[in-house]
Amino acid sequence: MVQHGLEYLASSIQLSGSGEYTWKNLEAAAERTARRFPLLQLDAQHLPFHSGAFDTIICHEAVYYLKSIAAFLAECRRVDAVSGHLVFSLPIRIVQDSSRVR
Repeated sequence: MVQHGLEYLASSIQLSGSGEYTWKNLEAAAERTARRFPLLQLDAQHLPFHSGAFDTIICHEAVYYLKSIAAFLAECRRVDAVSGHLVFSLPIRIVQDSSRVR
């Protein structure tokens, strides 16, 4: 069975919530996850959480959608606990022709 990233994370760790910027993406996430945890419409550059609210923040294949990575990182620093973690994942394109790999 192939799982999207959010479903895999939800089956592997305890998620306290997830966010999307658009209603369309939020609805798609709700369908894929069967609403097993809270889903919020939010702007990653202005997170609606108290300072120090999380011990881990995961940005799963979304960093390239951000208008300002610097603003996002500042918000992560604000809402992450002092000894917290920030985890990024990016899609990796598998190249069939190894001569193109640098």
